Amino acid sequence: MDILFKPKIKIIDDALLRNELVNLFIHKMHKTIVKWAIFLIKETMSIYSFNQEQKKEIFDAILLMDNWENDLSKLSLIRTRAFLFHKYAREAQKQKEKIAFRVIAQSVSSCHVKEHALIASDYQVKLNNYESSKDISLSKNLRKRQIGELKKI
Repeated sequence: MDILFKPKIKIIDDALLRNELVNLFIHKMHKTIVKWAIFLIKETMSIYSFNQEQKKEIFDAILLMDNWENDLSKLSLIRTRAFLFHKYAREAQKQKEKIAFRVIAQSVSSCHVKEHALIASDYQVKLNNYESSKDISLSKNLRKRQIGELKKI
């Protein structure tokens, strides 16, 4: 596996499933990965409870991403939104909130650089495992959902 695709964060993960995801990922077009990144955002919203204002900003980001896929959004607007979510992550008081915002920020950033979606998927594993980091079955189940969705797109 290319060094570029090794996890950039420390997570409890199933290496075989992650490698399967990476192998699938590298053969997908950029716009397909952005669609998958939107899936990651929506999945993260089911894992972590954002407040109403945060949800509105996240849905606005999804709309920008959808519009980018159709060449209707400027990349500069999307990058600004991603930077906002990174700021929220830096300012978060709770670790779980910080990780959730990292998933969102990296997913939104995938419009700029495709590989950010892979980083987002790793943060999602970290978020999913936050309460019980020793249970690898949580990682396996999430990776299977991520792989399944990427195959469908």
